[in-house]
Amino acid sequence: MRWSKKEAIVGCGIAGHAEIPACPYAFPSENAPMTIAYPHTQLLIDNAWCEAASGRRHPVVNPATGATIGSFAWAEQADLDRALESAERGFKAWRKMSAYDRSKIMRKAANLLRERIDLVSTLMTMEQGKPYAEAKAETFNGADTIDWFAEEARRAYRDMIVTTPHLGDAISGAILYDETIRQQTLRGLPFARALEDAGIIPGIKVDAGAKALAAHPGEFVTEGLDGLREQLAEYATMGARFARSPSRGCIEANAHALARYAGLCQEAGLVPIVEPEVLMDGDHSLERCSAVTQAVLHAVFDQLDTQRVMLEGMLLKPNMVLPGLAAVDQGSVDQVADATVHCFLRTVPAAVPGIAFLSGGQSAELASARLNAMNLRFAGRLPWALAFSFARAIQQPALEIWRGVAANVPVAQQALGHRADCNRLARRGRYDSNTDAGAAAAPGH
Repeated sequence: MRWSKKEAIVGCGIAGHAEIPACPYAFPSENAPMTIAYPHTQLLIDNAWCEAASGRRHPVVNPATGATIGSFAWAEQADLDRALESAERGFKAWRKMSAYDRSKIMRKAANLLRERIDLVSTLMTMEQGKPYAEAKAETFNGADTIDWFAEEARRAYRDMIVTTPHLGDAISGAILYDETIRQQTLRGLPFARALEDAGIIPGIKVDAGAKALAAHPGEFVTEGLDGLREQLAEYATMGARFARSPSRGCIEANAHALARYAGLCQEAGLVPIVEPEVLMDGDHSLERCSAVTQAVLHAVFDQLDTQRVMLEGMLLKPNMVLPGLAAVDQGSVDQVADATVHCFLRTVPAAVPGIAFLSGGQSAELASARLNAMNLRFAGRLPWALAFSFARAIQQPALEIWRGVAANVPVAQQALGHRADCNRLARRGRYDSNTDAGAAAAPGH
């Protein structure tokens, strides 16, 4: 089967959608060529499978046997016009999407290609007559190529963040993924080394994600303890100086896992960042979040004691005490600050040197304002330092400006530096709403 360039473009007619509709045939998984009925394929235009406007179809001939094995919809002018219009809309949406979000879609495409490797390879063999093993190797190579481009998009994004001038003035540490700590900047310097040169301590995320907890429907436990001792030793040689692992769901199981993780980190000479997070999802009240957060922290520190973790050698990375995102009463900045500090005074031992709060879905400005209120209202009265470990609340404004365009890097880095400075001031109780407007307007900031 041979398609002309005009005919092939019909398959590209997806207008800005991350989800492609299900193909009208199944995708079995086998390790050898399959005996299947060749699908009567349709056109994919504007995110929908359809027949050609004329209803015309064309036969597909197996070159090895000369037999007609199926047919495909034959695109003509009306179909091409619709596809080109849809593709134009799609490419406009694609251009507006950040490189990081593009990489997620590319990774998903690569994974889908691997999941369907046997059927795709069998169809290639039937259509083109090439050996099955060769068809399968080509499909794997295609998926790997898509993954490579996805990784390069993420690397460019990380380079923009790490090379922001004077970022170390406001940021003391950065948590890297396994992929990141093995990558280099666009100038060829390992990211961990680039961070150290900027005065920022590199750390590593070591968990394997949250998985369903057996016999506890709807609850999750963080996995990743198996082989962690060896992983931590490797990361330490790659420049990591601290490690982070998140927790959600069942309190006792996660508290135990966090404590074991913290003990292994200290054994490897790394500072554990213990992250027991109560999520903002839902319509719960400020009081309900406070009660649940207290229960979680009590369980975590009980397990830390059991695992003989040295509290002076760890950092806590929790949620602020916040009403649910869907709650009618969101509380004032001061109410959130008071509820958060009072909760932690009841639960966090004074031996812990610092608490670095998650932004947890808060807006950049609101996260800064709430952290500032804590440090302002309780100045000189707290046994531990209150700081920030924000991702979206610092990076999102820069990401929206950058969008993968090299020419936007200086302005995006300015936005990143500005948000970092805002939180540096909030850490000292010196941030206010005018800080944002004034710093953003300052030339060269």
